[in-house]
Amino acid sequence: MENKCETDDKEENNSFVDDDSFDKPFTKAAKRSKKQFQTVEEHMNSSDCLPPRRSARKRRYRDEKMFTISSQQTLKDLKVMIMSEFKVATYDQHLYLNDSPLEGNEQTLASLNVEPNSLIYLRSRD
Repeated sequence: MENKCETDDKEENNSFVDDDSFDKPFTKAAKRSKKQFQTVEEHMNSSDCLPPRRSARKRRYRDEKMFTISSQQTLKDLKVMIMSEFKVATYDQHLYLNDSPLEGNEQTLASLNVEPNSLIYLRSRD
């Protein structure tokens, strides 16, 4: 299969004509060794080329941790898990889900509308 994004040697115009058959293979080989470079804009503007594939994997940041917890466990249970991982006391933890604070240490995560794979932000008093 031929890639249409790269230059095709057949389309190039050979302005040098030589009747000596000994030199023709050499000139063709020399012509193939020359590379045609394209800028990113030229590559993206060509109609047959697609943009590079991006990863669908979510990136994890240095301070990001994943906890596995049941929806029947309380907010206090989650804070204790966070305390053991980040070394922040439970009374210094301010947890946020969708920009709203999670309050009520005795409430279950289900009653606080924490869904699976939710992203909860921690702010500490420090």
